[in-house]
Amino acid sequence: MCLAVPARLVEINGDRATIEVGGLRRGIRIPFIRDPKVGEYVLVHAGFAIRKWSEEDVKEYQAILDEMGVALETADDGRQTTDDNKRAAPSAAVPVPSTAPTPSTPSTKGPEGPPQ
Repeated sequence: MCLAVPARLVEINGDRATIEVGGLRRGIRIPFIRDPKVGEYVLVHAGFAIRKWSEEDVKEYQAILDEMGVALETADDGRQTTDDNKRAAPSAAVPVPSTAPTPSTPSTKGPEGPPQ
């Protein structure tokens, strides 16, 4: 699955830029963006801005996150967090279901059947 994040351009230097998401800044590449300007929003995937986003797009995205109960904030140490528990948010602040298997969760199924 591909995942992209909306971010605001805060600095531009040639085909490189600095973005800000929830108080966190990161360097990205912007060669695919025509006439980028500081303050504009872009959709970022794998370190590249892949398209511009309007402020309306960003507001709609935030409304969806709000509906899911995820509000982006910045922790005291600069990490992007969710407001419900002040823990580091997953990439792009997409909530991970609590029932999702983890690498440390043993599988109960497999070619040999359940573990003995």
